[in-house]
Amino acid sequence: MKLQAYLMEQLKQVDCLAWSNNATGYGMRGIPDVTVITHGEIFYIECKDERTKDRLTKLQEHRFGQIESYGHKVYICRSQEDVRVIVEYIKRYCKPE
Repeated sequence: MKLQAYLMEQLKQVDCLAWSNNATGYGMRGIPDVTVITHGEIFYIECKDERTKDRLTKLQEHRFGQIESYGHKVYICRSQEDVRVIVEYIKRYCKPE
């Protein structure tokens, strides 16, 4: 299973809204692969596979900087362990008030 598919399956198990930003060809170039909305937080996740593990494009670097300038986080997910960390973060810290 590809990393992004694994991430999406795991996010279905926690209290959040999550969607893929590259499901259609009509999005903005350079944005992270996944948007996640939890209680009180919106963040973005970029999945990198073995082929592109350590490389962001210049456009991605620019877009991620724009997103972060608005006060949102962008996480880079490179492994199933990274997915587990993100899911645990949501379970622990993103609860309704």
